[in-house]
This record gives sequence, structure tokens and C-alpha cells, in this order.
Amino acid sequence: ALRICGGFGVMDAPEKGREEFKALARDNKEAKSTVKIGGKEVKLYGDHDFARIRKRKGVPEDFLSSFKFEDLSDGGGKGGSPIAFLSNGYIVKELAEGDHVALLEMRESLCSWEENKERSLLVVFLLHFEASGRYFAAMTNVFYVKGKKGRKVIWKYQFDLKGCRDDKLLRINGRKITEVHKRWYMFYNCWFGCDDCLCTCCGSEDRRKYMAGKAMGD
Repeated sequence: ALRICGGFGVMDAPEKGREEFKALARDNKEAKSTVKIGGKEVKLYGDHDFARIRKRKGVPEDFLSSFKFEDLSDGGGKGGSPIAFLSNGYIVKELAEGDHVALLEMRESLCSWEENKERSLLVVFLLHFEASGRYFAAMTNVFYVKGKKGRKVIWKYQFDLKGCRDDKLLRINGRKITEVHKRWYMFYNCWFGCDDCLCTCCGSEDRRKYMAGKAMGD
């Protein structure tokens, strides 16, 4: 199932066998088309669909001209996929193999939805490509306003929403919420009592803010 959270696009793909994945990739003939991005020759996937979206959204064909693969860094999510935030308001994110397969499968329906949706806070996928055996997606950034004086947008609340117990508040008024986890191996912390205000022996203000943010996400 596709999930898109915050300003990022994230996909949970069903597990697929290696042979099924290879067959699906072979069937995508459009992957043969190539362009140069970040100084590398890259293969494009399904660009006849994504080109329609770029045209409809007024995205220039050179929107990745400033992108360099060296700009990719840890996105901070649990998946650990590298991500780059470009100065012109776009995002490039590396895709895991399962995410790549999911985007291959869902591209047509996803682009059809994007084409007919006027207003949404969901990120818009603009390009799907492969470089040096790694997969990437380029997309819009809901934390940026385009124009001659492009600027970042500071939302009052920024959540990471997946529709599960991982939902949490990331920032308030642009300020990052410190993640304070409790794990079974943290023997020096109470596990549940502190969170329920039954005791305060090992709790912290950061932990309480983090748990309050998770409750807001639910």
C-alpha cells in the first residue's frame, strides 16, 4: 500500500520474490530511455506518465539541474533512505527495491490521481529513475512555496503519519521534537509507569513531549 507522510513520499511494497521483481523490471520497456542527471546517465521509468504530471504542474524540464548525488544524506526516517532537499523546492529520495517495485506497479493509477487532483498536501511524484544500480524518485516539497522569491514554509505542526503506532509529531513551529525511546534493554528507565504519570523517577521533559506528540499523531 502507498503511504505518503509529511513532505516525503514513502511506499510500503508487498514482499516480492527476486524472479518476480526481475520480470516486472524487464516488462517496463520505458526504462530504456535515458537522460543525464547529476552528471550521470540515468534510466527513466514510466516517464510518459510523469512527463504529463510535470507539464500539468508547470515543472520545468531542468528542475533537477542543481541536483548532485553527493547532496543525498540521511533523511532521518526509520528506513534510513538518503534524501536531498533542493534549493528550488524539490526533493530527490533514494528508493529501496520494494519501493521501486511498488512505484512501477502503481505509477499509472498514481499519475491518474495526481493529474485530476487540484489541491492536496500529498507530495507529487515527478520522476522515477535508476542510476548506478540505485533507484530514485523526484517529487514536490510541501514545505516550500515556489516563485521568484521561493521560500520555506513553517507549518505549526509537522507530523510523520503512517497510520500505525509509529505516528508522531516531528516539529512544532519549526522546532524539532527530540525522540526519546524506551527499549527493553534500557534497564535504567521505567518502561511504562513514567509515561502514564504513575511515577517520575526516570521520566524526562523530552520524553513527555515526545509521548504527547505521539498521542497527537494518533
